[in-house]
Amino acid sequence: MTILKRLQMLIISYDSLTDLTMDEIEIKNYKKIKEMLSVVLELMMHFQTYKSIDEINTLNKRIGSLKNKIIDNIFNDFETQLSRHLSDESQLIYGCEILDLLGQAYREKLSNWYINNVLKDITTIFKSSEEAGSLDNLKRRFIYFQRILNNFEKNQAKLFPSDWSMNLNLTKSFCELTNKDLKEVTSKETKLNGSGPVDVNLLINSLTDSLDFENYLNVLFKDSGYNFDSSISVVFEPYLNIWIKNQVFLIVIQTQRLC
Repeated sequence: MTILKRLQMLIISYDSLTDLTMDEIEIKNYKKIKEMLSVVLELMMHFQTYKSIDEINTLNKRIGSLKNKIIDNIFNDFETQLSRHLSDESQLIYGCEILDLLGQAYREKLSNWYINNVLKDITTIFKSSEEAGSLDNLKRRFIYFQRILNNFEKNQAKLFPSDWSMNLNLTKSFCELTNKDLKEVTSKETKLNGSGPVDVNLLINSLTDSLDFENYLNVLFKDSGYNFDSSISVVFEPYLNIWIKNQVFLIVIQTQRLC
């Protein structure tokens, strides 16, 4: 009798969940969907040993298909939110909680997708092969990201649970991307192959700007426990000997003049 009652509850809950996902509204009621999905998943756990029964196996497959539909809806609604504001964006945080309920992989997939979309302009405008990606424009790159971060805090932070630490992960990804780009740019602009002179002042100014930016991030995320030291400035360490040689050269020249 207990099994039959649970099966009846499962079918009723599944039907209710299906109705919620079929609602023709701009954004689904993810709060209710999460509540009903939790019930369905919990009830289905009691029937794992009954999958050899055709009806149970069919129901299990339908639940799996419904989960995939819910996941697709969440991603579609986030995509819509990035292009235009939804009428009830407060529901998206429950969409994130649904992904947490379904597994870490879905949470990571949405986080990575969101971060890549937000940093898309950075990768386009400040591409290492473009003028804007040169060391001369490094400070511009930092300022541009600060605007992105400010916009996130103002308009999009509320879409994600606080324990997702999206602002921190967004910043980490920016630093990793900048580190990668700067390795290409410094290799080109320092001209270590001997094809031309090195702009030592540009090199040092870029290092200084990077250190200042890292310090800004450390202050901004002081409560996170994460340290941004050397996340970007480390790129310039292999080239410090160029500055040292230049300083030695200047000292020698100055000494000769005094003599």
